[in-house]
Amino acid sequence: KYKYARTIPVKSSKAESISKDLVKRNFRFVGPTIMYSFMQAAGLTNDHLVNCFRHEECLRLSQQESCCN
Repeated sequence: KYKYARTIPVKSSKAESISKDLVKRNFRFVGPTIMYSFMQAAGLTNDHLVNCFRHEECLRLSQQESCCN
């Protein structure tokens, strides 16, 4: 999906909506960028570069896990 590191986004629409929901629930310091970083760290989004050795494996695993799509 991403060929260069500079093209990886710092937030997404899903991260923005989760962030807004958490703020409504009185959480603080959970902006969309922080939420997106958490999603990356937790493996909820595959931002591996296409030439990374983990890209294909993560893509294949995400297609198998229909509960998380």
